[in-house]
Amino acid sequence: MLQLSREILRNEINDLQYKGYEIDTFFNKDSEFHSEAVDEVRYWLTYRLRDALLDESSIQLDTNEAGMLLWKLIYDNIGEEIEKQVNEVLNPFV
Repeated sequence: MLQLSREILRNEINDLQYKGYEIDTFFNKDSEFHSEAVDEVRYWLTYRLRDALLDESSIQLDTNEAGMLLWKLIYDNIGEEIEKQVNEVLNPFV
């Protein structure tokens, strides 16, 4: 999951430039808009990582009753783990 997080992180950092941020805003802690850039990346990283993991779990789990129950458990509890993962990936930049 850490590898997937890093891949999504790279994509989101690259997309900041298309959202109007200067190229080094995310990496430069002294930049005026550093916090906003980090928040933007945090939001999209969380969203995309959550979706990717839920998509993968729906593919891996059978569509029988047990598989559907397991998917629901994952869906209901994925938030905390995703937040931990995102914080771990973003920690060096904050």
